Amino acid sequence: MARALLVLMLLWGSQAVAGQEATHARLTAGPHSIESLLRLPKWLQAGRYTVQCEACVRSSGRTRWFVCYSADEGQSALAKAVAAAGRRAKFVPATRAGVAVDVYMQVMVRIDSTQREPLILAVPNNGVEAERYGLLYSGPQRFNEFTWMYLTLQPGRILLWQKMRIDEHGKVLEYVVTNVSDAPNLLVERIEEQVKRMEFMPGYFEGKPVPMSYVEPWFD
Repeated sequence: MARALLVLMLLWGSQAVAGQEATHARLTAGPHSIESLLRLPKWLQAGRYTVQCEACVRSSGRTRWFVCYSADEGQSALAKAVAAAGRRAKFVPATRAGVAVDVYMQVMVRIDSTQREPLILAVPNNGVEAERYGLLYSGPQRFNEFTWMYLTLQPGRILLWQKMRIDEHGKVLEYVVTNVSDAPNLLVERIEEQVKRMEFMPGYFEGKPVPMSYVEPWFD
């Protein structure tokens, strides 16, 4: 069931303007990219697939964790293959005030295996704003990490969906959590309490910060 929408606008004026003097973590091209490192399952049928991922990209440009789930039913092997490639890939690290920092980013991988040579595209977003900005925009990225009881970083059953509206300064304007698997109310309340501490870099389109939606699942 959906929780009530929290309008947070000026209530959190103390939150840092995370988008200032900061740069996003970025995907790389070449032999250390997700596209080059991905080994598709041999039994993958010809088709078009989408895999959604979340990563902690360290200041070194390597990932501390990289987890994925498939938007297509029955494609857990494909999701694991993409996750394995993401863990081996190199990234351009995020920066804050000129210093490389850890950041939490979303990555979407599109696979078209209908051709003789499969086409693979990794982008720094989860596609929720694709209708407005196309595929190549950079979604909001979060600076700080949060963990809660009942949750792990394994791509199992989705318990909750959280959706935010992030403005062009990295501030959270709106937030709603949808409990899709009858998760304990205590868990929902703990997640809602942490929103006040979340620090984001805003999403970018054509080199400029713009307001964007930020949608994230929480797994059991």
